[in-house]
Amino acid sequence: MSDRKDYLYCLLIGLFLAIIAYFFNFTWGNGIILGVVMGLLHYIIMSFCLSRMLKMTKFSIGLFILYFFANMGNIILALAISCLFPDIFNVIACAIGLILHNAYIYGKTLFISLKKRKGV
Repeated sequence: MSDRKDYLYCLLIGLFLAIIAYFFNFTWGNGIILGVVMGLLHYIIMSFCLSRMLKMTKFSIGLFILYFFANMGNIILALAISCLFPDIFNVIACAIGLILHNAYIYGKTLFISLKKRKGV
């Protein structure tokens, strides 16, 4: 997983993108903010549950089911809110906000690996 600085950087990037989106359409900015917040909540839940599962010596099916439904429910909730209130949130912008943390982590990892490759 990532550390707290990655969560903060991702939130700042999301807020920056939302400010840019507000210049084009109010619903786009709101959708990005909703997606970023729910995406970060998704990663916090995932980090908590997976660290608990790894610390256990015996597999807990109950904790895994709770983890699965909390994560999928979180993503479904964000998209459902966007669909139910299209005059406030844009669904596409919400989806972009949801994948922003993944894109940040992949980009950071790619940048670090390219940096190491140049040094070798």
